[in-house]
Parts: sequence; C-alpha cells; structure tokens
Amino acid sequence: MAVSGAVLVLWVIGHMAGNLKVFLGPKAINDYAEGLRTIGEPLFARGQLLWIARIGLISAAIVHIVSATQLTVLSRAARPVGYRKTPHLELSYASRTMRWAG
Repeated sequence: MAVSGAVLVLWVIGHMAGNLKVFLGPKAINDYAEGLRTIGEPLFARGQLLWIARIGLISAAIVHIVSATQLTVLSRAARPVGYRKTPHLELSYASRTMRWAG
C-alpha cells in the first residue's frame, strides 16, 4: 500500500508541476504537452510512453484500493471484539468518513 501510495503522490506532484506551466504562457504549456507526447522517441512511438504511464497509474490506484481493503479485513479479523467507542464529540463529518473519502 505504501509503494502504490508513493507512486500516486509522486504523480500528483509531477502533474501539479506540469500544470503550473500554464502561468508561463500558452507556448510553455503547449511545449510541455508536446514533450509529454514525444518523450522516449525514437525508442517509443509518439504517445506510447504516455499510455504506459496511464496504465501504470490506473494499476497503482487499483493496487492501492485492494491493499486498503485487505488491510481493513485483516484488521477486523485480528480483533473480532471491537474497541469501546466514545461518542463523536467534536469530530467533523469529513474526519469521521476519511477512510472512505480519502
């Protein structure tokens, strides 16, 4: 789960860095987009490495979701009797649903 999470976080950081080129003007963002399509040439065809990266990202997301589900199941099986629950005093809806909403 940690490796797939790290892959996704690194992609978010790289994606953000690439999208920040929009503030440098149309030529910068267009050159960046063209560079993504032609990266790896002549070893890879135009856009081929981009599709490999997309498949890798989808795979990382699926692995991350499956790992989270497996960890939750293992956690519940390890302690069949739940912990004593305290009432939600000052917890927000977002903090209570973090496990599902991310």
